[in-house]
Amino acid sequence: MLRSLLAFTVIAGWGAVSHAQATCDPTTFEPSCNTDGSIAYCDDQTNPSAPVEASITCTEAYGAGSCAVPGCDGACTTITMGCVAAVGEACVGFGPLVDGDSANDDLAGSVQCAGDATCSVQSDATDLCEAHIGPACTAGGEAASCTGTVLTICLTDQADTLALTSNIALDCSLLSGSSCGQQPCDCDAHCGTGSTCNGGFCDFGVTCTYDPDPAECEGGEGEGEGEEGEGEGEDGECASDRDCDEGEVCEDGECTGGSEPAPVCNHAATSAGVPAAGLLALGGLLMGLRRRRRA
Repeated sequence: MLRSLLAFTVIAGWGAVSHAQATCDPTTFEPSCNTDGSIAYCDDQTNPSAPVEASITCTEAYGAGSCAVPGCDGACTTITMGCVAAVGEACVGFGPLVDGDSANDDLAGSVQCAGDATCSVQSDATDLCEAHIGPACTAGGEAASCTGTVLTICLTDQADTLALTSNIALDCSLLSGSSCGQQPCDCDAHCGTGSTCNGGFCDFGVTCTYDPDPAECEGGEGEGEGEEGEGEGEDGECASDRDCDEGEVCEDGECTGGSEPAPVCNHAATSAGVPAAGLLALGGLLMGLRRRRRA
């Protein structure tokens, strides 16, 4: 079972900087919450030779939330702050992955909901905090689950020692009537890079499912690869994800995603415990969602 990775967001690179206070060392500075709900961080981007303390709000950074300690289960000593929203307020969960704009995908999961509330995608591809949907998120528990047609994801660390109690949710029926479950497959090509087809289902667990294209399996002994060059069009055209470069996916006959800029990293951020700016380990689990988000 593939588990979602609780990574740590980056503070550097945010354009809105205010109230420079004092010099700081970005390798040791611990971002924290100010009393007004903004984030105190070490700005080593504006003037790299002389980093200074600065602040930014979660709204400026992600469009929602306020700096607070998110709910957590397990070995939570490293989870000291994050961008958190209350029930009824905007959050950032699956929304960036279904709004048709691939440039903002890295924001997915960046603003959790308070306590164990769920950040749920609405019909207009925005995210809103609602009462908890699906199984409780616990250390060592399931990362992905289906509640009817609703796909829920718990944010955990790779070692399964902790989980944020708030999860993110998407009703798969919003994606052209898709349902939630294991993705059917006839060959590995239906499961994307790094995943395989076992017993008629992709091995990455539950997702928003799609109808697999039989043409993707032609000519490849279960791998869906065909003869050299087969299915590879010109100027980014594709028949499946295997026709695209690493990091890209095939959507509507075109390879997309590879040109997205990589996030800027601040090494001090890894000790801050801020929740993920991108769901870095979901990979194959979101194959169905990515294929259908433009439908």
